Amino acid sequence: MNTKYTIEIDTHTHTIASTHAYGTLSENLEQAAKRGLKAIAITDHGPLLPDSPHPWHFYNMRILPRIINGIIILRGIEANIMDTEGNLDLEDDFIKKLDWVIASFHKQTFTVVDSKIHTKALIAAASNKNVDILGHLDAPEYPFDIKEVVSACKESGVFIEMNASSARVRKGGEETCRKIAIECMNQGVPVLLNSDAHCPWDVGEVSAVASILESISFPLELLMNHKADKLLDFIETKRNRKLRK
Repeated sequence: MNTKYTIEIDTHTHTIASTHAYGTLSENLEQAAKRGLKAIAITDHGPLLPDSPHPWHFYNMRILPRIINGIIILRGIEANIMDTEGNLDLEDDFIKKLDWVIASFHKQTFTVVDSKIHTKALIAAASNKNVDILGHLDAPEYPFDIKEVVSACKESGVFIEMNASSARVRKGGEETCRKIAIECMNQGVPVLLNSDAHCPWDVGEVSAVASILESISFPLELLMNHKADKLLDFIETKRNRKLRK
């Protein structure tokens, strides 16, 4: 697809540390380079989701080089939203050492209830100072008040993800994704296009959601990972650490 809605950083990728994924870090990096990415985040699932890595996996990400074969590595997690109080499934001492934190619903760690409870949980997650972005909000089983959650993200400085794998694994959420993007456009809340890659070949592949932004003429300046430096500046300032040499 020929589109202006391209990315230089994929901030949602999984490795075989989440054993329902099928690629190594090296394989993900190889694909990132082929797609011309400048950085990727390694965001394996939080430890309370079945077949996820042990908490030490996230603590030990400190041993990873900052740059491998020219690709900047962001040490991250797709943490699980656990309750309506903003709690995640990795202790603060570990999560504060990471560069990038996605907060997401998964049925194994947050029981589907109703829109009111889901909205409350998402607003609480957005208020968690460790959270950078809310992940795959288009999941049909988790309806929520889009306007309220986008407003909470604006207030907290948290981004919203447009997840390219949803078309395959969370079928039926395309219209919700469009509504979220429109509300983000209306409120001026930045979004990120991410692959949620569970195999190396999907790293950097975001055409499924780029087409949604294209269809509503979404402002390119609100696409936070369109240019690497824009997002890296944000992370370096928020985390008070250097990611680039």
